[in-house]
Amino acid sequence: MALWQSGTLCDVRVRIPLVTGGYETFEAHRVVLAAGSDFVAALLQRWESTPPNEDYTIDLPDMCPESFKYVLHYLYKGECAVPAEDATF
Repeated sequence: MALWQSGTLCDVRVRIPLVTGGYETFEAHRVVLAAGSDFVAALLQRWESTPPNEDYTIDLPDMCPESFKYVLHYLYKGECAVPAEDATF
């Protein structure tokens, strides 16, 4: 988790659209995202032949930044406490 929090060796960006326009961008590690999500793993496998210095950016247009923060926390820490006011279904 320390590597992620410090941005050390992050090799992928995830862009989430903001309601006000633009994007919020999250840095992460491909191996962590792929291990936690078959969907992301499939996306990343398509990039296997991409040169290592290439920009890896995943756009998730149907996600909100607040929710994705919880997803990342869960993927890196293995647990996540979502306050009731943030839990919408």
